[in-house]
Amino acid sequence: MEQRRKLCFREGIVENKLDQLECDPGEFDNFLSLPPEYSDPQSSEFVVFTAPFEKTTSYRKGTALGPEAILEASHQVELFDFELGRSAVEKGIATDRSLDAFCDGGYEKFDTAARAAAAATMRRGATPVFIGGEHSISLAPAAAALELYPDLTVVQIDAHADLRDSYDGDRHSHASVMRRILEIDPGLAQALQVGIRSGCAEEFRTAESEPRIRMFTAVAIHSGRVSIDDILDSVKGRVYLTIDLDGIDPAEAPAVGTPEPGGLSWRWTLEFIERLCALSKPVAFDLVELCPIPGDFRSDFLSAKLIYRIIGLIAGQAK
Repeated sequence: MEQRRKLCFREGIVENKLDQLECDPGEFDNFLSLPPEYSDPQSSEFVVFTAPFEKTTSYRKGTALGPEAILEASHQVELFDFELGRSAVEKGIATDRSLDAFCDGGYEKFDTAARAAAAATMRRGATPVFIGGEHSISLAPAAAALELYPDLTVVQIDAHADLRDSYDGDRHSHASVMRRILEIDPGLAQALQVGIRSGCAEEFRTAESEPRIRMFTAVAIHSGRVSIDDILDSVKGRVYLTIDLDGIDPAEAPAVGTPEPGGLSWRWTLEFIERLCALSKPVAFDLVELCPIPGDFRSDFLSAKLIYRIIGLIAGQAK
């Protein structure tokens, strides 16, 4: 891509500064390889936090490598999103690696730092974007969002319910993150689980007995029994969006720790998120559980492109 962009620059089709950036991007070690004027941490409307936390993955490991793989893949993403007809770069997209230092210890240390970072970002009117790492990282930014927005709805795209009280003796397991989110005081308005197709009996009992949970399984979506309208009708208040990459079918995103067949398609996921953002602009979001496969960059690029698409959708909504 860099050679193609430089060719574009030499052929003189650059019309403005953003066009020049597309054609000669430079080499910056951040999301989308943006120069300082488009990635200032104090003025950017979006802050991408890397969170390579991995302590409880239970099958294929490697989520700690996810953030770097996504950042590297993002350098190949076109800054002009032709499906949206615009670029979100002028809004400012900063990259913050400060949480990396808190990912080597226990969960509590990471949680404290991540909650503070997410809260500070939202308080100045910007949107925090967390890149995991395992799914347990989502508790911290979701808790920070709930503190600021008591009417919060958490929308979870995932293959798994993540409602176990604990897994392998750990209550902060990636398999328990939604259970912990539901326990946040004073308690979120509701949790919408989208694309679920795996879980233990305890999790489905919890989903049936907890009135704040609405579960929309992949089977129901694929069969047509549940439409995007049906899901969006359940959205109340502000939204925190958490995306476990295994929610997408492994035929399109194979690099995950627990690949479950029968997942959501790329196109369905994009349509759902686009309509969600139009209904209630997310105050924050995350993408987690990428386990990079050496030599196979499909999932890395899909993750980077999905993150940038969501940023573009949020940027296109009025404040």
